[in-house]
Amino acid sequence: MTTGDVWTRRRSRCAVAPALVSLLAIAFAGSVLAGPVPYFQNLEGDVVDEIVLEPQVDNPGILLIVLDTMRPDFLGAYGSERPTSPFIDSLAADGVLFANHFSNSTWTKPSVASILTGRYPQRHGVLRVTAKLAWDIPTVAEMFKEAGFRTGGVVGNKFAGRRYRLHKGFDRYIDPSTHFKGPFPTAEELLRIARRWIAQDKDRPFFYVIMLVDSHDPYDPSPYYKEKFCPSCQAPEVSAPRREYHGRGPTPRQIEDMKGLYSGEIRYIDDQLKVFFDALSRMDLAGRLTTVLMGDHGEAFGEHGVFEHAYHCWDEVTRTPLIINSPRILDRGIYTGLTQHVDIAPTLLALAGIERSKGLQGRSLVRSPDQPPLSADRLVLSEVQMYGIHRTILRNGRYKLIQHDPLDEGEFFQYYKDVRIYPSVALGSGRTELYDIALDPYETEDIYDPDTEVVVDFERTLAHYFRTGEIEDQSLSDTPSDEVIQDLRSLGYLQ
Repeated sequence: MTTGDVWTRRRSRCAVAPALVSLLAIAFAGSVLAGPVPYFQNLEGDVVDEIVLEPQVDNPGILLIVLDTMRPDFLGAYGSERPTSPFIDSLAADGVLFANHFSNSTWTKPSVASILTGRYPQRHGVLRVTAKLAWDIPTVAEMFKEAGFRTGGVVGNKFAGRRYRLHKGFDRYIDPSTHFKGPFPTAEELLRIARRWIAQDKDRPFFYVIMLVDSHDPYDPSPYYKEKFCPSCQAPEVSAPRREYHGRGPTPRQIEDMKGLYSGEIRYIDDQLKVFFDALSRMDLAGRLTTVLMGDHGEAFGEHGVFEHAYHCWDEVTRTPLIINSPRILDRGIYTGLTQHVDIAPTLLALAGIERSKGLQGRSLVRSPDQPPLSADRLVLSEVQMYGIHRTILRNGRYKLIQHDPLDEGEFFQYYKDVRIYPSVALGSGRTELYDIALDPYETEDIYDPDTEVVVDFERTLAHYFRTGEIEDQSLSDTPSDEVIQDLRSLGYLQ
């Protein structure tokens, strides 16, 4: 396939008989996750089958670091050959790296809502661009606070902040809705605040969430990091690409420039995290600090003819890093089972020794010695609903289904005048795609057939999900306010 073909390619169908697909599903389900992960080119390490907790430490410190727009395959720990992440790599080398972790949505607000509530989008309700969390849905910060932990949030993206009620439960809290100039505070600014607050809380149990946004577009690293990763980049033309293009899009050289600038931003984050953790080590936190580092979603660089994230459902957008480094975990290596954002809240509680709260839909990724191992069989769900575009992903260890609902034209035209701005969006009926991600990890061949057993099972599961919010809404209004429009524009979600 030529570069020019990327921008006009159509969905292709693989001629696989329905009976054969069903047989393949039976033959491979539950066995394809062990061993190497085909999505990553150079991922190496021992496989960890289960993660068993050691006894609780005194005065635990639990730190959740969320890196906005972070693709795992740009980190050295996940096999990248770019020198983007030596410090993050060291966290992974001394902990557990999750190789098949997925966001429950494709952009920040619903993704972070799933992280903080342990609920799927249909349950937490923070799905549309106008939505905010209902007061009666608890966050993991509230659970920590109730357990006697000091809680703090240092958040760089307003869509993960107080404007949408994602600040609930934090004793100390700061985000761009009330602080900072411009849409994006730097990692240095945010980590300086976090370091000062943690120093005040270090002698008691604490739970902190830090969200860094430097890797979000526009990709605009400082001159030092630009020179290091892309000295001849043609910025600003490639620093903030459009999500979709008619006809020919960016050239291969421009795409590599985007990746270079993005890599520079990642290395800046990594360097700032090293400074931050060096400061924490001087606070005598060694032996009682647990760190969970993850992304809220990924980013596309033309792999499927699209860029950025927002409403696209490819793995480059939904797959994120997840690394757990804790004195309570002696295991070192790579966990290849399917995991997702709703698992984070129950995992954090387990790491802190706090009893699981009601309403959590995820599962803890760590267990006590007396608990049974995690089942390898599970489904992972992602859902996005913005600008009238509603798409849902359901996957198991073998297959991935993407369901495109018909466009809600009334909602779409509140934001855009012409649907042709996004070639992947069509008026009229919806459509469905299916990918064999074990044999086709980069999602190149759509093998959807409505009569196959796997499709029937997946579509039945999705129908149940939309009825109940389970796999086996509170909003500001249906009309976006000027405030919501301003937020969308400032962060590039509205083009």
